[in-house]
Amino acid sequence: MRGTADRCRADDGGGRQGRPLPSPGRHVPGGGERLRSARVGVDIALAVGGVAVPEAAELLVREVPLDAATAHHEAAFFALTSGQILPCQAGKTQVLALPADARRLFGERFELRRFHHHLWRNGNVPLPLLRWEYLGDREEVDRADALVTASA
Repeated sequence: MRGTADRCRADDGGGRQGRPLPSPGRHVPGGGERLRSARVGVDIALAVGGVAVPEAAELLVREVPLDAATAHHEAAFFALTSGQILPCQAGKTQVLALPADARRLFGERFELRRFHHHLWRNGNVPLPLLRWEYLGDREEVDRADALVTASA
């Protein structure tokens, strides 16, 4: 995960580089889930050469729906920076899992405000390390260590 700003907007359906998505005044049904889902498909299709930018834009117009100008901008962005969306989705999953797991572990003692303070105070610390520190759960850290050891 790239940083604290990404964690803050992990589930806001917001845009990239300060511009809102979808276009101002345009509502995306499903609270942005359709947009995020379509982005993953478009990102992969562009990365493997399955579609060109105009086809990807048409997909976004049809599936999300987005207006044509925004869809073309999104498709062009993904064509230039392939592989950006999957790590964002993975990070979102980690961000959402951490407080859910903390709530299960701590039960009635879990305080969302205290959790948020911990998350923000630690800024750009990778989430597997925050999980280890906050929950005592080393599983993700151990998996990463095993991958590094296996590739050496």
